[in-house]
Amino acid sequence: MTAARTLLLLLAAIVTATPAFALAQSPASTEAEAESPPDWDLRDGDGFLMAVVVYNPGLIIGVRCRAWDLDAFISGLPVSADEWTRSLDTNTDGDDFSPSTWAVTTDPGTVFSLLPGRFARGLREGGPLQIRAQGSDGRRMRYVMELPSSPAAIDQVLTKCRKPLVDPQDAALEAAGQITTSPGPRDWARQPRPRYPDEGLGVTRGLATLSCVAAPTDS
Repeated sequence: MTAARTLLLLLAAIVTATPAFALAQSPASTEAEAESPPDWDLRDGDGFLMAVVVYNPGLIIGVRCRAWDLDAFISGLPVSADEWTRSLDTNTDGDDFSPSTWAVTTDPGTVFSLLPGRFARGLREGGPLQIRAQGSDGRRMRYVMELPSSPAAIDQVLTKCRKPLVDPQDAALEAAGQITTSPGPRDWARQPRPRYPDEGLGVTRGLATLSCVAAPTDS
């Protein structure tokens, strides 16, 4: 069973409280005041630790540690026709939306963050969150919600995966702007030699995120 399939079964079993959130779709625009959010639901299962929060009518935001691998995901989005990645606009400060690129799973309504550690740390303190997504039918949906303001569950997942609770590189990545992806070839100065875990056997698709921090020089 693939990791994506396992995640979908776990999400289907979640029956936590589901507060309402505002939803608007173009061209119509309707909003409703969101209810107070519940706390994160911490799930400790066979080989994984996951913190999730569920909103009506089915949007799920979660952070998961599985085999020391950290995932951050959003599920319940409108179905997208994108095959590998899709763009979401997010807003946490009430000002402009910021575009971001997410990995698409075998479930077209679920996406995974390309920077799960940074995204998870951004959820720790809670507060307002807006997500804007376009479905395969061309409609743009906007979700407005209030995240729980208790970091304990997120901290446990980060710690389980040996990820820092605070990382100075998050600010540098934010200043650098959106991550770009391209299916085109890359010229390697030194060809990587990957070692695949046994859990990867039989997986139909995967994603590797490479990051590089460059410092300016005088030359």
